Amino acid sequence: MARIGRLFAFVALASSLALAAGYQASAQLSTDRVQAGETFPLIVQAQTEGDAKEIPDPQVQLPAGITKGGVHKSQGSSTSIQIINFQMTKKVFTTVTWQIDLRAVKTGTWTVGPVTLGGKNLGQGQVTVTAGRPDPVTGKISHDVTAATLVGKRSAYVGQQIPFTWRLEATRPFQVKKFPDVRSILGNGFWSAAPDTQPRLQVVGLGNGGRKGRLDIPGSLFPLRAGSFRLPVTSLNYQIVEQEAVDPFQALMAGLDPFAAGRTRVIDGTASTQAVPLQVRALPEKGRPASFQGGVGTFTLKAHLEKDTVRAGEGVNLVLSLEGDGQPQGSGNPVWEAPKGVEAYPPEDKWSQAWKSGRLWASLERRIVLVPDQAGTLKLPSARFGYFDPAAGEYRELTVEVPALRVLPALHKADAAKGASSGQELSGRDRFWIIFGKVSAVLWGLLLCAGLAWAIFVLVRRYASPAARRRRALVRLRHELSKIPRGGDSRLRARLLRSLLTDFLVWEVGEHSRGLTLQETLEALPAWSEELREGLSGFWKDLDAAEFAGVEPPDPAFLATLLSRD
Repeated sequence: MARIGRLFAFVALASSLALAAGYQASAQLSTDRVQAGETFPLIVQAQTEGDAKEIPDPQVQLPAGITKGGVHKSQGSSTSIQIINFQMTKKVFTTVTWQIDLRAVKTGTWTVGPVTLGGKNLGQGQVTVTAGRPDPVTGKISHDVTAATLVGKRSAYVGQQIPFTWRLEATRPFQVKKFPDVRSILGNGFWSAAPDTQPRLQVVGLGNGGRKGRLDIPGSLFPLRAGSFRLPVTSLNYQIVEQEAVDPFQALMAGLDPFAAGRTRVIDGTASTQAVPLQVRALPEKGRPASFQGGVGTFTLKAHLEKDTVRAGEGVNLVLSLEGDGQPQGSGNPVWEAPKGVEAYPPEDKWSQAWKSGRLWASLERRIVLVPDQAGTLKLPSARFGYFDPAAGEYRELTVEVPALRVLPALHKADAAKGASSGQELSGRDRFWIIFGKVSAVLWGLLLCAGLAWAIFVLVRRYASPAARRRRALVRLRHELSKIPRGGDSRLRARLLRSLLTDFLVWEVGEHSRGLTLQETLEALPAWSEELREGLSGFWKDLDAAEFAGVEPPDPAFLATLLSRD
């Protein structure tokens, strides 16, 4: 939306100085034009010599169109030193600043003030509150955020799912301060649900090349009774926060700090949707099947046995799976009756729901424990589910065959005991092999433990011993040496070579070698050959010359030779 007037003009209320009580004070408004719902600050500042304990809080008289929000107080001090006739005078000044948040609630031109501090009048000022801003597309005055209720259908049956969307749009970024509870707002005469996830603001393009933000809050309704309804007006609170700046030269002319000119505009508002008429029709009586329990929508039904063979007296689970877009736990359950000779325990139901393509889908898993009491092949009856199809305007019934169950004869107690006792009779040969197996398992276990211990020892020796760490350090130093450029800044290359040489000597002599001189380093390397000692001395002195005078550093071949010594 187009900006109105100069943003953040910092119009002074009076800019007066209250000299009484030993302090100076002034008051300033942050702007002279705001929008209804916008928060803008009133700045009151006082300065005194000392600790400012005697300065009271300011008071401001507000008109009906302006309300007072929070007050933020800050304090700082500065020291002034003067030397006159060789005498030093030191003064400490304290500056206290109050930021009083004001909120515009009604349109019109309002007088803010007078502002008083310690009984002294600091003046007053005017601010104009407008209702909205011109829309860049239509040119009409509109609110910052518009809201609407989008419903796919205005006529439905009792129990039929009605997806809807609360849509908020604006040409500036905004955020919803609190998402509404669908159940409390639309709960009268409806069963309602909304996704658990928080919606995110999307950016969409306009026909004229512009852009706007769009926030869609989806949900679904299920009418509970027939009649004429009106989806009520829904109010959603939003907030717009934007950083505005002014011309620094204008701020300088107004007596303000041009580097701090600017402020944050906070606009709190409420967007309301329109009321939506809705006609709910009753379900017909004609053609209603006996298995119908209230389901309206589209459904699928499946059935299976977890085992197809059991013994008489044992249990098996029959699982019935129902899925559809009807009201969760309000569409009824699949109908199944146990045949004669099968005991069915009370079912265990598990409901779940998910959102797919803007619609709520519910799933039911019903588990029924079946216990047949005689052997044979049981032909189990089919599972049925009746529902109303709103698209076709008629009732339908799903029928799913349940697989046959093969029931084996039950084991007699004598046979079970005989089998158990016969399993305990072992021959001497069997006992030998059992003992042999146990002993072998123990021996193999000890051998495996020994192998693991040896492997751990080898790994520690290879990767954690001082020699292994030294080898890895030398590999790293050789890699860093290869990356040193051959040309360029000679002092930089000399410093890089010096760093690598120092790290190498740490592994040869110890950490204390970082502070040793050349002569002390040579004395700490008695095991080196005379050739290596002379090479180190020359390399060291060449590095000193390169770092001091900027001459070409020595050839790194000698250092490469040192790093290759394992």
